Amino acid sequence: PTLKRLMTVADAIAGWRQAGEWHTQRWSDSGFKNQAFTDFHEKLIKRGLDHGHIQLYQLCFGKVSVGFFYYLCDGAAARFYLQGVRPEADGKLKPGLTAHCLLMQHFLEQGLDYYDFMGGDSQYKRQLADQRTEFVTVRVHNGALRHRITDALRYVRGRLSRGSPQ
Repeated sequence: PTLKRLMTVADAIAGWRQAGEWHTQRWSDSGFKNQAFTDFHEKLIKRGLDHGHIQLYQLCFGKVSVGFFYYLCDGAAARFYLQGVRPEADGKLKPGLTAHCLLMQHFLEQGLDYYDFMGGDSQYKRQLADQRTEFVTVRVHNGALRHRITDALRYVRGRLSRGSPQ
């Protein structure tokens, strides 16, 4: 396998779009189906690629492209945001797992201290990570009645989904 960092905006946008095609084939609720999502990330790629804050990588086996990997980077960490991997008929082939191993090594060699899989739980994240942190969402509002009602309904839904203590 070979791993290539996409260095031009044109290549990065093309890789992003191919990742989107593969991502939507796998995930019915893919963000790529939302034009505002894709527009936002294309702008982010255009603004952050030259500074290294946004990095996209292409994984190939021979001349065949099998995946694209999108990272948010700073001086200390590579934060994995999204991947698009070519669907494979053979479920034993693990191009995503292969790419993460190669990319972890790459970022280590670049002097980064931390490889962050970010939010969401997946088997591959549990296999490759040596630490886990909880992702917490905090919502702040101004106390308006509609927000208090929404909070109350969320509380009730949460209690019902967990079951009431006996």
